[in-house]
Amino acid sequence: MKRSLWRHWLIAVILITVASSAAGAQSEEHRHEDHDDVSHRLFVVAQSSPEIMYIDLLDHQVADHGFFAIGTEAAEARMSENGRFLAIMNRSQDRVQVFSSGLFLEAHGDHYDLVTVRPSLFWEYTLGRGANALNSGGSDFIVSNLDDATVSVLRSEDGIQVVFPGGGGPAALNQHYAVLTDPDMGLVDIFERHSLAKVGTLRLPGQPLQIGLVQDVVVITYDDGWSTIDLAELGSTVHQNPWEGTPGRLWLHPTTGWGYILTDQGIMGIALGSGSSESFELAKPEHWAVDQDAHYMAVVYEGGSQVRIVDVGHGGYRHSSTMELPFEGRVVTLTWAGSDLAFVTDHNELWIVARDGRVRGSLDLPFAANQILTAFIADKDRQMDHEHHSHDEHDHEHDAHEHHSHDEHDHEHDAHEHDAHEHPSHDEHDHQ
Repeated sequence: MKRSLWRHWLIAVILITVASSAAGAQSEEHRHEDHDDVSHRLFVVAQSSPEIMYIDLLDHQVADHGFFAIGTEAAEARMSENGRFLAIMNRSQDRVQVFSSGLFLEAHGDHYDLVTVRPSLFWEYTLGRGANALNSGGSDFIVSNLDDATVSVLRSEDGIQVVFPGGGGPAALNQHYAVLTDPDMGLVDIFERHSLAKVGTLRLPGQPLQIGLVQDVVVITYDDGWSTIDLAELGSTVHQNPWEGTPGRLWLHPTTGWGYILTDQGIMGIALGSGSSESFELAKPEHWAVDQDAHYMAVVYEGGSQVRIVDVGHGGYRHSSTMELPFEGRVVTLTWAGSDLAFVTDHNELWIVARDGRVRGSLDLPFAANQILTAFIADKDRQMDHEHHSHDEHDHEHDAHEHHSHDEHDHEHDAHEHDAHEHPSHDEHDHQ
């Protein structure tokens, strides 16, 4: 009975507290770099220790690295689409920390400088509701809460947490919408983020496994197929596109309108606007990653000593090449850093390798890692107007504030303001 009542809510619960970046980052000096020098910052997530290692790549070389602490071991990490924020969900699945990536733009007259500082803790959310399925959209993050069937949107810019009733399954968001799935009811709810109003509820043809949202088009995968929902033309039913095999990872490019779905039969490319698909004749890889421009896919097979580079421009299979991996050991995880690939091995090493096989550099890691992410500021973001960047995290790096956490809320009222609890800062680890 209580669960059915959630369904009729048309507005969401809002929590508002005040927080800021960790004090440990205040004394860090800015390192101003030319646009062509700073390329990417890598984040390596430790497998069994509460810390993250960050590595700066300048001119394709490892230029700097450091460490910062997180509350407990990470269960999942997500980079925001704009490269400015990193979200960490703890292993107990009751807390999400949002860090500044330390990459942002600073206006100087008629141009912008890309500024790099040490990553710092911005916000901390105490959820306590079986958090799962951490996802990102723009600069924000969304997380489902299994225990009370809600979904929380974590706004990185101002620290506001918006809690939507219903859901509990995979969820996605963009600038305009929050999309929630309810596996038990077999429904998908669409909320308008600014008005907080529910604008649609559709019945799903299967049990939702993963969900993504790009250009107001939703992609949902099931055990035996996938669906697209155009939020500009909401209908009464959701059509399922069948496939062969069991689906695995879903990857969507934030701007091109192309996506990829991994199944046990291989990799399938999908065009989000038309709903068409193209299957690739690729065996199921152990690891795969698509570059930031959705031009190339890197594929590593289980126990393999090679990486296959596939040209997947515009979502289709063009051609591929294979190169020998220039290191020993098994690949644990990989990511793209511009035109280069970054590999983490089970020998606790990081290798930066160009697409043509040239070794750019390597670095010994002080721990076993299970995830690597890339932060970068795209060229198009560097051309945005001055007003858009006037309130970025550069202000937070200089202004000292108390750091606060977001407590679990009471669902008996529409909205609450909670006093935040002071949270200690997370200083950089010393790995001397």
